[in-house]
Amino acid sequence: MIGKIKNLPAGDDLARLANYLQGPKGKRIAAFRSMNLATSDPSGVVHLMDAQAGLSRRAKKPIAHITVSYAPTDRVNFAKMEEDAQRVLAALSAEGAQAFMVVHNDKHYPHFHLVVNRVGIEGRCISDANTKRKIEKTLRRIEYERGLRPVSGRLADVPNPTSPGIRFKSARAARRGYVLPPSEVVQAMREARSRRELDVRLGELGWRLESAKPKPGQKTGGLVLRGPEGALARASDCGRDCSGPALVRRFSGTVAIESPLTTEFQVTAPQSPKPTGRNALAKALAKARAKPRLPRIAPQISTTGTIARVVRTTMPNVNVKF
Repeated sequence: MIGKIKNLPAGDDLARLANYLQGPKGKRIAAFRSMNLATSDPSGVVHLMDAQAGLSRRAKKPIAHITVSYAPTDRVNFAKMEEDAQRVLAALSAEGAQAFMVVHNDKHYPHFHLVVNRVGIEGRCISDANTKRKIEKTLRRIEYERGLRPVSGRLADVPNPTSPGIRFKSARAARRGYVLPPSEVVQAMREARSRRELDVRLGELGWRLESAKPKPGQKTGGLVLRGPEGALARASDCGRDCSGPALVRRFSGTVAIESPLTTEFQVTAPQSPKPTGRNALAKALAKARAKPRLPRIAPQISTTGTIARVVRTTMPNVNVKF
């Protein structure tokens, strides 16, 4: 699978895109589906999306045009394509965004177009940071779960030569030996509520949780998953809630990790970093309000003693008594 994305302005650009996707008299359209819109008419869909995109004054290109292509040998129907489109929207945090999907049959490979309005009903625009990488990661997961043929690309996975059933996460991770964890392992990592339960579920699948070798300058390494035939995967690849600190919070304590490099130890939650900038100023002001400083009071000086010292200094032969 290959995913492409391009951001476009609203208005005439959106209308031209809709006309292009519809094609000459709709001959190449195999299916059309509107999402989170009050109408399924193509012209009405464009007007609704254009009107809502105008709510944001800051977004210059609020329309995202996403193209997802499959390998020629992949057998997919419209229901599967619609499911894949929903997963792509979820990866971009746009589940509730206005969108429409067009399936074309003018190529020798199946593909569909997804047009998304990144501006919400409140006028806020969904972030477009790392959209390409998010889409590719979702497509890799779909390929792995359904057994679809991987299509090579800069961000695409690389087949594992030693284990055909296990695929590398990316080209860079392939050189380091990391693979994409299976969906069963991901489910166990996300659903476990204790370390004992996690070890049992991973053991049934032939996997175990370990600590990686710390990098230079680090006290501890991250958490990794070791599977059959030496397969190695990062625990954080199962989701943000599967990292070391996240597991600590979920298990309400500490996570004991058995590492082949060190003895059993405990991973504790990281300490909060030292505040800087505005945070440091706010913390200092709060501390000052809690413990107000008393004004400095100069010690009282005796006038008699001052006169006596002056007299002794200027007239040392005179005995002065007060």
